[in-house]
Amino acid sequence: MRVAMRLPLRLFYGLWLFKRADRPPGVRPGLRFRLRFFAAFPVVEFFNAVCLLLDEVLVPRLRRARIEEPVFLIGNPRSGTTVLHRVLAEDEQRFFSFRTWEILFPSLVQKRVLSAVGKLDRLAGGHLRALLERLEAARFTEFQHVHRLGLFLTEEDGLLLVHILAATVLRWIFPDAGFDRIARLDVAAGAQDKRAMMDFYLDCVRRQASFTGRGRTFLSKNPAFSGEVESLDTHFPDCHFVYLVRNPLDVVPSFISLCRHVIRSRMGVEPEANLDERVYEFIKFNYTYALDRISAMPEDRAIIVNYEELIRQPKEVVQRIYKQFGFRLTPEFEGRLDREVEKMLRYRSRHEYSEDQYSVARERIVADLRPIFDRFGFDTREASVR
Repeated sequence: MRVAMRLPLRLFYGLWLFKRADRPPGVRPGLRFRLRFFAAFPVVEFFNAVCLLLDEVLVPRLRRARIEEPVFLIGNPRSGTTVLHRVLAEDEQRFFSFRTWEILFPSLVQKRVLSAVGKLDRLAGGHLRALLERLEAARFTEFQHVHRLGLFLTEEDGLLLVHILAATVLRWIFPDAGFDRIARLDVAAGAQDKRAMMDFYLDCVRRQASFTGRGRTFLSKNPAFSGEVESLDTHFPDCHFVYLVRNPLDVVPSFISLCRHVIRSRMGVEPEANLDERVYEFIKFNYTYALDRISAMPEDRAIIVNYEELIRQPKEVVQRIYKQFGFRLTPEFEGRLDREVEKMLRYRSRHEYSEDQYSVARERIVADLRPIFDRFGFDTREASVR
């Protein structure tokens, strides 16, 4: 694909291998990370490409499969998309999603082979899965309080686009490689690139539907897709959108904290000086562009959910979503929903951050996003005058 051919060249230039005199000493650990990435990526993706080709030969009907009435959960990061996704995913009669290992291995052939390995492991006592869970717990211990990770947990399927170097998450890992335009796909990318990326994504969803769909519809959680509403609407013409909205004074510092943590822990390098600003611009765009598009859609296609309402009354929020989209709430799901609500009400986040640690001031956030504060009645947290 043209997208996947051009971006590696930008990443290679981003290594600064030809600008050693200008390279800050603190970036060297990041260079080691990038070199490891370049060493592994071609090998892994060549294997994936071969398996994807096998899919085309062995299951030619895949390209004709329709994904009917998928639901996309979007909004800014740290706005409750993960919470709502894992609650709705409990409706196993209606929805299917991607677990992390199913994102890492996009081919239907890979999924079926690994699923067979999993069945054999369960028959043998589940030792392989237990080992994998111990390894991931040790590897991601410091990250779990920020965002729960696991091979067998549902995850953001937008990460599928990493396979073609077109995922928004790469903009934080490779800030000098031109990935910013992907976060604004609808307005910043060319028609050919948009079509190529969405075609690949749709093909991956079709494979997942064949693997685990069984007549169900697709449930996706991707804050990064907030800049791709139009592209999703084109490729999934009968889709539904749920936009999660939260007070910007919570979202901005929380997501900056998350991005800093990922860069330090995964790349072993201090974040660039302009990281806070880049994160803030990304968040502002998601508040304006996506919210404008969602607000213009018919009620049976899109709904806006306030984070505070989701946390206080999760069952009522789910019921409202189902009613507005014309979905039936089955007794089986209602029972699971009650159990998930109990977990949610007991949960307390351990992700700690302070607004004062970051360069984007409260006053600036309130001024820039005043329409959002006014529309949803968010607290601006101004100091009381005595």
